[in-house]
Amino acid sequence: MPKASAPRVTQDVDITLTSKPAQPMVGDNTFEASVSGVDGTPITDAEVAAMFYMPAIPAMKMPEMKNTVTLKHQKDGRYVGTGQVTMAGQWDVTVIVKRGGKEVGSKKFPVYAR
Repeated sequence: MPKASAPRVTQDVDITLTSKPAQPMVGDNTFEASVSGVDGTPITDAEVAAMFYMPAIPAMKMPEMKNTVTLKHQKDGRYVGTGQVTMAGQWDVTVIVKRGGKEVGSKKFPVYAR
């Protein structure tokens, strides 16, 4: 029997991520994702979320941490939201873009919070 493969997400979007402050701090931060099609046209009708993940550190008895920040469309393909960074350190942040309930693209960003 052939192995089933995971569905492949087609990358139909270009995604950038910035924050205010530029280096996030523990507490509330504002995050902004710019989303455009591969042709550079801003995408204004998507659902966008930034998913924060830090793996567990068993030596410090620290469990894995996750947090999702919903980003709302502002203008010209810019999606903005405020969310908590719960701990200083290296986070993997994945911005996921959905249209019509289906994922059309995602991009992972390393973020170091102080």
